[in-house]
Amino acid sequence: ETQHRVRITKPFYLSATEVTQSQYEQVMGNNPSQYKSANNPVETVSWNDAVEFCRKLSAEEGAEYRLPTEAEWEYACRAGTTTAYSFGDDASKLGEYAWFISNGKEIRTLTAPVSEKPPNAWGLYDMHGNVSEWCQDWGGRYGSERVVIDPTGPASVVESLRQTYSVGSLEKFEIRVLRGGSIRHSPKSVRSATRDFGTVNDIPHDQRGFNRFGPPRTFITGFRLARTLSGVRDKKVSDPSPTVDKSETPLPTPAKVASVELVAAIKELMTAAQVELGGPIVNDIGMVLVPIPPGEFLMGSPELEAGRHDNETQHRVRITKPFYLSAYEVTQQQYAQVMGNNPSHSKGANKPVEQVRWNEAVEFCRKLSDEEGVEYRLPTEAEWEYACRAGTTTAYSFGDDDSQLGEYAWCGNREGATHPVGEKLPNAWGLYDIHGNVWEWCQDWYATYGSENVLIDPTGPASSQFRVLRGGSFLLQPKNVRSAYRNVYRPDLRDYYVGFRLARTYDLSP
Repeated sequence: ETQHRVRITKPFYLSATEVTQSQYEQVMGNNPSQYKSANNPVETVSWNDAVEFCRKLSAEEGAEYRLPTEAEWEYACRAGTTTAYSFGDDASKLGEYAWFISNGKEIRTLTAPVSEKPPNAWGLYDMHGNVSEWCQDWGGRYGSERVVIDPTGPASVVESLRQTYSVGSLEKFEIRVLRGGSIRHSPKSVRSATRDFGTVNDIPHDQRGFNRFGPPRTFITGFRLARTLSGVRDKKVSDPSPTVDKSETPLPTPAKVASVELVAAIKELMTAAQVELGGPIVNDIGMVLVPIPPGEFLMGSPELEAGRHDNETQHRVRITKPFYLSAYEVTQQQYAQVMGNNPSHSKGANKPVEQVRWNEAVEFCRKLSDEEGVEYRLPTEAEWEYACRAGTTTAYSFGDDDSQLGEYAWCGNREGATHPVGEKLPNAWGLYDIHGNVWEWCQDWYATYGSENVLIDPTGPASSQFRVLRGGSFLLQPKNVRSAYRNVYRPDLRDYYVGFRLARTYDLSP
């Protein structure tokens, strides 16, 4: 289970539940399960049985169904978390989410109907326990690469066997990955990261103990389906084309990059939830806007987070409506196109606009809204942190290790200035410079957080002396560009390290 960074570049569908016996029988014409019940997961299926199910269903529907890769499975299971389970680290809560063995005593001797326990944050049921789920990959050890792009496991059965310690006469046996654990597994064996292996073909009884793997079909082994998004996205989304400047002067290269290359780069990062919202769009001034799906998250910071301040009390927030957020901080070129001036101290067309008062940022939103006939606004503080975190619970959108901050943020340079937007790596939802470069105005007046159990679309107090700033700037040390860090500023003031990015209301109409 050696920890390593993985990038999933292509969106995909994953079945919300394990394949049921009823579903399997409709496609395959039989039900091999030992414990028969239409809505229980199908079990006693081999890896080859699961692959054949995918092949037949693909042929019937004209779409590609397959087993998920091991990386896709864990990515979907975690649903943005970094904890032992998809719901947290507390194993005492496991009974709420999973069918498994507790304290050496079986909670259940049979499989359970699917979806009787709560789902994870992405709507997937029984990711822990019930039946172990076949994955596409050959079994093997993790590689040593720093970032692995769309991994699919060992390239061959020989490499798989070498990595999983099989030898000699066992080389004819194929080993595939199983994930999720089952009703016969203990809490430690149903964690998000737990890996198991199973043989595709049978191993003689006298060799199973030596090889550690059992028969290819057991009553605790099933699967869930992945479906490729190919074709679906093209029907829903038309790629935005580059826009032209409203003046007679052609757009400079940075704006062309924003409207063409940036869209392509963000599409490679998007989650399935973002794709369902239609993907990134480009507005009339060449600004790329990224769809942010609704969801629930922990706002603020845990008490032991390094650099934490008292105004970051952790609490749960639910964002109920999707919205767009600009991939970059508003640039000087974009600001000048709408407002007719550029107040920035450190000039550069593709640098973030700065020395902007809160009221001026709001006026920019109003003017752009009038020009395009859609609502632009500043993000709420909750929307900002939700989008910054992009499913994470760590100090930064990329993790807790501030030694990696230089890859993602401009910060810690007291003698420096702003930098062109998008020169650092984005977060997992395609947002650049979400840490550092310039502070970003939010919509809210500042206040300490409330004590409600779950806040629904919070917008801050009705009035106050200060407005909220988020994200930090090029001047600040790492602790002050964390995802949870809050700053305040009088709305009538301007400074050379204060800018903003835009939110845009998501149109739910057909």
